[in-house]
Parts: sequence; C-alpha cells; structure tokens
Amino acid sequence: MYAEEDIGEAFLKMRSRLTKLIPNRLYRFKTVGILKLVLAGGSFEMEPSENGTIFTATLDFHMGKLLSKVVKKKMFDITQHMIEEGVNLKKILE
Repeated sequence: MYAEEDIGEAFLKMRSRLTKLIPNRLYRFKTVGILKLVLAGGSFEMEPSENGTIFTATLDFHMGKLLSKVVKKKMFDITQHMIEEGVNLKKILE
C-alpha cells in the first residue's frame, strides 16, 4: 500500500504491507522502508454497533522516552491529523 499525507508542515510518503485482511472488518499493515524505524504499522478496524459502526484507527510507534520528547510536536501533529481524518471519514460514510 502507498499513502501520501500532509502532517503539520511536512509531506509524508509511506509504504506499507498488508499483513491481515478481513474485508469490511480489519485491515492491518506493517510499514516498510526507513519509516519503519519509527512507525511499526497500524490497523483500521470496523465493528458493528447498535448505532452504526465503530471505526478505530491505530498506529504503532517505536520510540523511547528520549525520542518521544524530541518529536513531541510531530506527535501532536500526527494526533491532530488522525482526528481530522476520522471526522472527514465519518462525514463521507454518513
């Protein structure tokens, strides 16, 4: 898989490999290339509920305390980006 993302002031290009697929339920991936040193992978899960669907997006990072302090602003940007994507996706799906 390939994705391009505008995160904060940076333009990120990411390649990943699908590791598990349950159509319309679970998409799990591992990051490939240099980015995998920081971002191990993630998943998109859809779970039926009484009021529709619960959508959960996760990212798995490799960072210790020192690196997380150094990239604190970037982590904030990524968190904001994930929130915005979730809101936009919800609008599309409704």
